[in-house]
Amino acid sequence: MEKLFLEMPESDNVSYNVTIAGYAWNRCYGMALRLFREMQTLSFDRRALPYATLLSVAGSLPHIGIGKQINAQLNGQQEEALRLFCDMKRAGLSPGRATFSSIIKASSSLAMIGLGRQLHSYLKRSGRIASVILSKIYAKAGKWKMMHM
Repeated sequence: MEKLFLEMPESDNVSYNVTIAGYAWNRCYGMALRLFREMQTLSFDRRALPYATLLSVAGSLPHIGIGKQINAQLNGQQEEALRLFCDMKRAGLSPGRATFSSIIKASSSLAMIGLGRQLHSYLKRSGRIASVILSKIYAKAGKWKMMHM
């Protein structure tokens, strides 16, 4: 697999992702991690990195540090999504369903109850209430009773 990858005239995010997945599938975890790190240094868009595959690899390794590093990178993306959402609101743009879905997921993952309450209020006022999804934010933050306020 390595020979094939190295002989490619040009490597892009797809070839990296496929090769990393192949290494993971064949339990060549060290090679998968090496290519992932290489991908990070080559200025690929962070959204193109194979986080799901690497979390699976990290779960197969005895050291939890790698999984924590990958999870921290994912949280960094969620924080970036929240910043972009705030920028949209300041610019007077109306977020769509996909934007709300991403922001609710980020708020839930980061257990940000304050932002969750703001989203809940905004969605109620705009008639777009999504109680099932919002309940995750409250549950993860241990504030289930606040859901019905």
